[in-house]
Amino acid sequence: MTKEIQALLDDFSTTSHIALEMLRLASDAYFSGDPEPAHQVLDLEKQLNRKEVEMEEKCQSLLTIYKPDAFSTRLALSILKATV
Repeated sequence: MTKEIQALLDDFSTTSHIALEMLRLASDAYFSGDPEPAHQVLDLEKQLNRKEVEMEEKCQSLLTIYKPDAFSTRLALSILKATV
């Protein structure tokens, strides 16, 4: 597996963990009535948005600069769809 594909997979894993943490914090804020977890969600949202833009740029580079095989092409397109 190329380093570009591995970087995409790592970024996708990171964004998934951020999204799960956001869900956990939002749930905590809702059920506890404490606004602090909700503020943390807003901070994480900024981080998540930056990672999504980075992933989109990596996907575009992979598809335009390199000659990806079928697996790499499908992976990049799937990640692009997931980040929309």
